[in-house]
Amino acid sequence: LTSTRAMEGGKTHLKADKGGQSLVASVPVAEGELVISERGELLAKPTMHSIQVSETQHMNCSGNIIYTSHHCDASARMVPTPEGCSLVALRNIAAGELVSFDYDTTEWDMSDPFDCLCGSPKCKGRVAGFRHLSQAARDAMPLEHMSDYVRGLHMDEKAK
Repeated sequence: LTSTRAMEGGKTHLKADKGGQSLVASVPVAEGELVISERGELLAKPTMHSIQVSETQHMNCSGNIIYTSHHCDASARMVPTPEGCSLVALRNIAAGELVSFDYDTTEWDMSDPFDCLCGSPKCKGRVAGFRHLSQAARDAMPLEHMSDYVRGLHMDEKAK
């Protein structure tokens, strides 16, 4: 059984099936367009739904954005904001398409690493945070896909 719950006037809705819930585009979303934005709370420790914004701060996302799936060839990028979390399309996203982001782009060390099952030819296998990627995978990732914090750490490492 599959069910959907649309957000009033939004570009996304939740799609539920036997595997849980996922964020899906309700309408076509153009590359560079804001997909969804939700409020969050700054925390000192990471959670399953937080985005690392500094060495000691994590934006704990809330709302439907927490149902955004990981994908190694993501359709969007997560952008932490002072108020919460936003997703911006990395490419055109079709109506009915799963909205995803690469969790390694926002965490240096993930609080809850996992084995990826995205099925993409670009699949990295284990998702544990940017620090755990091979040097080749780090160098291949476009800088604009990374959060400001992860990009800064990556650039600092490259400068050494």
